[in-house]
Amino acid sequence: MSARELLKQYVFLHNYGIENGDFEPLMRVFDDKIVFAFEDSRIGVFEGIEDVRRVFRLQPPSMPIAIGEISESENGASADYTDESNPAVRLGSISADTGNGKIIKILIGK
Repeated sequence: MSARELLKQYVFLHNYGIENGDFEPLMRVFDDKIVFAFEDSRIGVFEGIEDVRRVFRLQPPSMPIAIGEISESENGASADYTDESNPAVRLGSISADTGNGKIIKILIGK
């Protein structure tokens, strides 16, 4: 799966998890050594699939998101994201580094 497809899959499964209360399908697109980081240092960096799984279980996201145009690079893909219900207002960016058909790093930026 290309980086572009993995980023789209991330968004789809993020929203699926919110709707169904099940983020386990999302965990399947992450590498076991996933780094899930937020540019906002108050939120933090989560390393490894079990750490990320725990965070999604204890503090699940509640807002479905949509992404804009995807930019692809040699190592991944990125896009701006919005609240799915208000796509005119940019909330930040999502960058996904990929390898071996999985997401190895996600950075949620401003």
